[in-house]
Amino acid sequence: KKEQVLELAGSEITADNAAVLAGRLRQLASGAIYEADGQSYQELFSEKLDRCFYLTSNTATPCLVAYYFRSDASRLLAYYQKNGVKAEIFDGSPGMIRRWNKGKIPVMLVQPASAGAGLNLQDGGHTLIWFTLPWSLEQYQQMNGRLHRQGQKKPVIIHHLLTKGTIDRHVLDSLRKKDLFQQALLEAVKRTVD
Repeated sequence: KKEQVLELAGSEITADNAAVLAGRLRQLASGAIYEADGQSYQELFSEKLDRCFYLTSNTATPCLVAYYFRSDASRLLAYYQKNGVKAEIFDGSPGMIRRWNKGKIPVMLVQPASAGAGLNLQDGGHTLIWFTLPWSLEQYQQMNGRLHRQGQKKPVIIHHLLTKGTIDRHVLDSLRKKDLFQQALLEAVKRTVD
């Protein structure tokens, strides 16, 4: 974090600037980090995968799992497959949305950028697990809103998987502060208009 360099198994992983460093630290908090080619990655730990699996296995209804990095998706798919649970990556197709809403997909992995406004997933389940948080408040709110919307019959449960001592806590705190600021701004505009 301080030197923007990490040595793993004989290779050096660097971050050229603060934005790249923040991305690398988020990757690391999820348990893997991309190598210099941007495609290959090294897995460093699996505890976050274990916790995610535990939550989905102890939830009676299907779960959405929000991830950010391609490495997250491939690691999650492999972990669930190894443990005999069918997880699928959301492809945005009407057929997949129908199957989800009928409760036919026990675990659906969703990249928040692919699940924008107007997507109705509230009939398939009521639990969302954030494996990797985004920096974007809009993506965070939109993803949460896929389940928490009109027609949802159960209380929506949102879990945040945070790796202790990593950037995870900072990202969640940043999202909460952005939300408070946005609410204050909207309230100020409302008062001005009234």
